[in-house]
Amino acid sequence: MTYQLRPKLIYVPYSDSSALNMKSQRFGLSKLPFRKFKETAQHLVDESNLVSKEESVDGEESVDEEGSIDVKELVNKEEFQQTREEQLASVIQEEEVHSDGEDCELHVYERRFDTRGEEIFLRAGTKSSFMPPKRKSHRACLVLNRHFSRRGTLLYTELEIQSRHIVMALRKVIGTYPGVDLAAKFVTIQEPPRCIFHYQDELQQHAEASENDQLKSHIQLCLEYMKKILHQEIKMIKASMSNVSASSELEHRHLWMVFKPGCLVYEKHLGFERLSRLRSIWDIEEEDSEQIMSWSLSTEFINHGGSDIGLTHHSIEIERYDGCKPLCELAAVPLHFHPEKERIQHDLVERGRKFLSHCGIHHRFYDGAAYVCHPTSPTAGDSSYLNVCISDWYSAQIFLN
Repeated sequence: MTYQLRPKLIYVPYSDSSALNMKSQRFGLSKLPFRKFKETAQHLVDESNLVSKEESVDGEESVDEEGSIDVKELVNKEEFQQTREEQLASVIQEEEVHSDGEDCELHVYERRFDTRGEEIFLRAGTKSSFMPPKRKSHRACLVLNRHFSRRGTLLYTELEIQSRHIVMALRKVIGTYPGVDLAAKFVTIQEPPRCIFHYQDELQQHAEASENDQLKSHIQLCLEYMKKILHQEIKMIKASMSNVSASSELEHRHLWMVFKPGCLVYEKHLGFERLSRLRSIWDIEEEDSEQIMSWSLSTEFINHGGSDIGLTHHSIEIERYDGCKPLCELAAVPLHFHPEKERIQHDLVERGRKFLSHCGIHHRFYDGAAYVCHPTSPTAGDSSYLNVCISDWYSAQIFLN
């Protein structure tokens, strides 16, 4: 014979004392049945009303017995008390209305989900003030930061100069350098440190002329770091600079070492010699590899546009070549590396003076390179012209005919 147990709900009435002592098992708070709570609250309200009525009756009896209290005075007191309560209530209400955003605090809330999957907001903290985080290795004069990709390959390396002595020396010695913000509090230089290499002699002289031992040690450390990073390149450039002649050769990837911003760049444009001042040099790499395809030199020279004399920007490309190549065979070369630099400088200075002397309207016979404005089509107006360079008068006659 089998028996089956069934749950059965049994109602047990609670007395007032048991209801007051009943605790919540989860939160540990006093818990009353709603009906009992309502009856208890109503009972407290009735008792308070009864006490107020008794106090009013006692007050009336005392007034009748003594007969010395003025009725108007009581009324005035009641009105004053009522007015005071209304004022207090209005002040409290006004403070509640205009209290939004008054506390100088930052409250942090986090939106999370509880075990039932319901969205809740939890207060995570309160901040009334913030202290700026300290820089990593803030006492080091030099900080090297290596940046890697997600696959772990090295992307680039940056040298962060935090020493005020080195920063001030760079501003005084170099002034400005393309791609480097020397006006910043901490100067960041991406490897290779080209500006330190180009101005290593000037920085060394600046350190030797100073009496500050800390400045000397900081600059010496910076120069030692540069020499360690570029020790192979420095060895090759020293060998090339020791014999400044037509046989001086250099690899294509090391050309930036001989092009110092501000130097004079020599080139032959349409068969004629030209000098310009180097503003910057940038490498152009392949998309799929880090190989340098060409070097782009941004230069400037003095020119006359017909009404004003000013600087004209010019661009020179040095395409990639294999192995070593003599510097004089390049599309452009620094003037101080050219074996005929004195002759070139003298000739171009004289040519420049003659060029400036002909500014304006003059009647001259000319045999040489010139730009001729020629219409792009027979029906084109004055606004559509093509500049064509011709080398002598004979070719000009052929072109125009």
